Amino acid sequence: MRVFQLTGYVVTDAEKKINKSGKEFMTFRMGNNEFNDPKDEQGRSKTYWFRITTYNQRHFGLKQYLTKGKRLIVFGDYSDNVYQNREGNCEIGREILANAIYFNDDSGANKTTNETATANPSPVTQTTMVSKPSTADLKVPTVEAASNADDDDDLPF
Repeated sequence: MRVFQLTGYVVTDAEKKINKSGKEFMTFRMGNNEFNDPKDEQGRSKTYWFRITTYNQRHFGLKQYLTKGKRLIVFGDYSDNVYQNREGNCEIGREILANAIYFNDDSGANKTTNETATANPSPVTQTTMVSKPSTADLKVPTVEAASNADDDDDLPF
């Protein structure tokens, strides 16, 4: 089992379904690409598609918010499956069984109007990167040498 962290955008709205054994689950799709991913003929980064599935009842309450265009971070168990597409070519299906879902909203920067940004305020999380100190930055406290004098007056016993 491989644990996976995916940061990307929701590309299909979440749907609640019931499997053959009668258990409820929720599923949606996400897309992800990075600046250093392989490029297509037009110079655009290749997009990787993932199907996200969750059986966690707590995630079902997020269904109304898991809509196309939302930025998410999903943690879960990753698996591949090989299938044949409509053209007859073999493709890889990437699936994540979600353990945790977090919203990664940048507080309205991707919204189209100010009304939308103020109607749906979201908390802003700011992370500050701190560099590791080098050995030159470390200060070692100086220890004064103990005197060899027999001064037992300070001992408690």
